[in-house]
Amino acid sequence: MKSPIRIGPRLVWPRFPDFPPHFYKAERMRIDMRSKRYFYDWTAFTPEGLPHAEAYWREGTALLASLLPERFAKDPGKYKGINLGTFTGAYQKAWIRRGYKMYGVELQDVIDDLKAYGCEGQRDNVYDLSTIAAAQFDFGVLDRVFCQKEFYAKLEARAKKGRNARTSHFENIRRVLKNDGALIGVLYEWYTPAIVAELAGLGGMTLWPMNMDRLAFCVDLSMPATDIPDPMREDFESRCFVDARAGGLPARLFLPTNEIVAECGGGRTASFAPPLRTPKAGLKRTLPAES
Repeated sequence: MKSPIRIGPRLVWPRFPDFPPHFYKAERMRIDMRSKRYFYDWTAFTPEGLPHAEAYWREGTALLASLLPERFAKDPGKYKGINLGTFTGAYQKAWIRRGYKMYGVELQDVIDDLKAYGCEGQRDNVYDLSTIAAAQFDFGVLDRVFCQKEFYAKLEARAKKGRNARTSHFENIRRVLKNDGALIGVLYEWYTPAIVAELAGLGGMTLWPMNMDRLAFCVDLSMPATDIPDPMREDFESRCFVDARAGGLPARLFLPTNEIVAECGGGRTASFAPPLRTPKAGLKRTLPAES
């Protein structure tokens, strides 16, 4: 028997503070200003500025920690998590300060900076993790790594070159997590029905709508896979529907599939939401290619 889907209250990711210029290292900002990596890079800050940035990262990590199943809140030192896409360890360090043991993986060549910040980890791709043994971690954190608009174009380009076509986004992440563990995170606003369906297949799933049209999630691996309701049949008063805007007008968003659902001629239509969020957008059912 499958688990019912659960929908939590709307969450608000904290706004990055408007720090004064002297909080930043000038030589780092010439590199990081364009990519905005200073949002999560401790090396961008001066000794005076770093404690203030760390306060922001603690705030964000507190929100992420609230996604974990309740059993993880008591005695955090019992649990070891893996931060998937840790960069130089800004959030990983904040998890450690909450009492958890943490390990990070990062695709970019910044592991020396990660270790200089007092964190453990390795350079790796979250799709691979082949050097990590199975069932090593109690929970995984996948925070704003998947589902920006460019995410699908990159996957499609790799597939056209015959490189690592993706049949699963989470298979290897699941492999390194324990059977009674959890996977939590935040998906960018271009998350698709297929992404959420794959997560739902891993265990009991809770979703939270977020500001900036992002989606927070928790998959409790100790529970059966989750049943995702049909947006064409689900009651409009269900918590799976949240208020949204499409083409500048009020609309109803079916959160698990990221689709705008509307009554039409006695039936319903469903349209992938992200292309419709601009004021002049029309209602078209288009999904990004997933390879």
